Amino acid sequence: MQLKGTSPLGSQRTTPLFTSRRKHVGLRKKLLGFIRRLAILSVTVLPNVFLLPLLACLGIVNRINPFIGMIFVAYPAQPAYQKAYCFGWHARLIKVRPWLVGWYRQNDLAGLMFVVSLTDRDLLDPNTKTLLRRLVRRVEMIRRLVGAKQSSYAGIIPGVLARHGLRRECPETETTVAAVGRALDELCALIEYETDTPVIVLGGRGHVGRLLVKLLQLWGREVYSVDLLEGRRVNHEEWPMSLVRRKVILVSLVPMPVVENYLFSFWPEIVILNEAYPPPGEQEIANLQGVGVRVFHVVGVEALSLPQFPLDYQGGIPCCAAWNSPGMRVILRELTLNGHQKVSKV
Repeated sequence: MQLKGTSPLGSQRTTPLFTSRRKHVGLRKKLLGFIRRLAILSVTVLPNVFLLPLLACLGIVNRINPFIGMIFVAYPAQPAYQKAYCFGWHARLIKVRPWLVGWYRQNDLAGLMFVVSLTDRDLLDPNTKTLLRRLVRRVEMIRRLVGAKQSSYAGIIPGVLARHGLRRECPETETTVAAVGRALDELCALIEYETDTPVIVLGGRGHVGRLLVKLLQLWGREVYSVDLLEGRRVNHEEWPMSLVRRKVILVSLVPMPVVENYLFSFWPEIVILNEAYPPPGEQEIANLQGVGVRVFHVVGVEALSLPQFPLDYQGGIPCCAAWNSPGMRVILRELTLNGHQKVSKV
């Protein structure tokens, strides 16, 4: 006789139990996500309801005693991040309407942090030029109201705005290039490479890459620009095979999956200086160390922020959020598999 709740062979059926557990975990994640979004909205809603009067008051004080130098605009880039931190209706509201979320202090000046809910897909859509024009006007209005010296944008926004002719100056690009230049000099000192060590810039034709290549050439460095060709993953023609077995610094301005496409061309004397976000993960570090390559990451610029930037920016802010000043300190971190990370502040 077959017992109720068992299979013909007598083994207990566990599928309903596992299904129940999966449902419990799924409900728990949804609840935690709802609480996170609600907490963020609750903390930030009041200053944003009274945003214009608040900014006007800050502007009066800032003109008497300057202390706010930057208006920084960040965005989630990917839909998953957008959904993790923002309700759907709220995301639609702040698509190009900057939402105040915090502040930071670098050296002797402060910056105000705003977010919009644009994603990379939105930014790459040629039909979003009108929306981007509204964004630029609103950010410029905020900057003038506060009396800040400059505004900056995260991610690919500066390059997209430049392509559309919506912005002439790109201070965040200049700051990022200056930060990478300082990190490059510090890296050479840390690993005991000569200051005239050849440099390969991977992503050298990008918005930041072009300026970095020009800066390094101005410094008299031996520099090679490498970028992907149209419709191809790897650019064999531009890869400097003449440098094989020489000490080389590879400055990476591209995502790590692109870097890994060149693994077969690496040699142990190459040291990678990664500026792209996010930094390499454990598997990517393992692949690079498998061919004897050391990896360093430009964390950002040392600053105090509230709330803190994501974990990968420990103790700092993104280079694009900083302003280039004599006191700017760049955080450089060596990435290793055992979790030990050597930190240097330039």
